[in-house]
Amino acid sequence: MIKVDYESWYKQPDVIEWWKDWITRARSATARAVDAYELTGRVTEADLDQSIWSELKEKLLEHCLHGKCAYCEISIRQSRQRGHQEHFRPKLKVNYRRAGRKSAINASVTGPDGASMDHPGYFWLAYSPANLLPSCEKCNTGKGKRSQFPLHDEHGYIFLRQLTEEELKALKQPEAAIPSKKWKGFYYLELQDLDQFEARVLLHPYFDDPREHLVFGHAGIEAAREDPKTGQPSIKGAASIDVFNLKDPDLRAARALQQRNAAMRYNAAYNEATAKDLRPDESKRYAWRAVEEYCSGIAPFSAAAYDQLVERFGTPSG
Repeated sequence: MIKVDYESWYKQPDVIEWWKDWITRARSATARAVDAYELTGRVTEADLDQSIWSELKEKLLEHCLHGKCAYCEISIRQSRQRGHQEHFRPKLKVNYRRAGRKSAINASVTGPDGASMDHPGYFWLAYSPANLLPSCEKCNTGKGKRSQFPLHDEHGYIFLRQLTEEELKALKQPEAAIPSKKWKGFYYLELQDLDQFEARVLLHPYFDDPREHLVFGHAGIEAAREDPKTGQPSIKGAASIDVFNLKDPDLRAARALQQRNAAMRYNAAYNEATAKDLRPDESKRYAWRAVEEYCSGIAPFSAAAYDQLVERFGTPSG
């Protein structure tokens, strides 16, 4: 997983008009989903328009994610997958797993009437751009994420949030908060504002820097990076490895292959530079330029390849 620049892709000249139109359609679809819940007390697949988020998936793969899964970095195109438009916060139900227990546990929330209930899903985020991440099939099915969204505190899930005018203004995205028509003073919150109230443990590549939480060693082995403050493995790193199933043997093998390819390319470039009688520091810069696609995150499994390049050859600047 790598940090993704999400703020600039939709401002490109060849995308901006499409983006304006898409946002308009997404907002209308969101309003319909909220109305469906407030009328019937539930939202189903029939209440949602999959074509809207599927359309966004194609744009994200082309302009934002270099054709890769947002979680494991496999090339969706090269692996001949259709890929999924994964909802980071699940849209229709939410669950989590406890250590030693096979079956998932449904998350519970407090409804606007004060009663406890199963989480209905973050249906109001079904078309939220920041909540939609292209993923491969392995990361989102089988042993992958599916409807999982664990928190630090299993009692800390948020559904509708009652806010005063001052609290509403203090949100990161107050303009994106959706007021309930049925429950006065309650709001459906946007992704980043939910993060203020829910203790999220899964890495989000738009808002987190995965390199601070994940490290990849020899043979593509993944691990949670040590937290410099506590000396303990990163909680976000460990949770993301587990939920996105980054420990899958096939993924490890694919990461290992990319690590070997990157190292061979670096060595070939370095040897070529030294044969031209370049100084060691110049040869090193020349070699790093040869593996730029791993440094920039363009190549599949670039995080794993970059970590191994640094371990073997030092940092690009050092």
